[in-house]
Amino acid sequence: MSSPHYGGRQGLAGAFHSLAALAAIVGTVFFAPHLWPLIEPKVWVWLTNAYSREVSTWLLPGCQIAMWALTFLVLRLGLSAALMALTVLITRRML
Repeated sequence: MSSPHYGGRQGLAGAFHSLAALAAIVGTVFFAPHLWPLIEPKVWVWLTNAYSREVSTWLLPGCQIAMWALTFLVLRLGLSAALMALTVLITRRML
């Protein structure tokens, strides 16, 4: 258990794990407010087609919160994929 390689991430992915999450949070804060006005009318139409107007009024803020979480997830997965590709590229160069 005293080994530094016990559990967790190792190598390049381990070094940038926290950095990727922080970059995704910062990206979400700056990107999500510009994204929501683009999709809000489509979400409103979809909600009013599926539910009554009163229910849709209450569901719209929940959809906005979910959009923030989804934006974070997409950015985080994109950064993880980029780090994995970089790791593969470095590994192939070293072989």
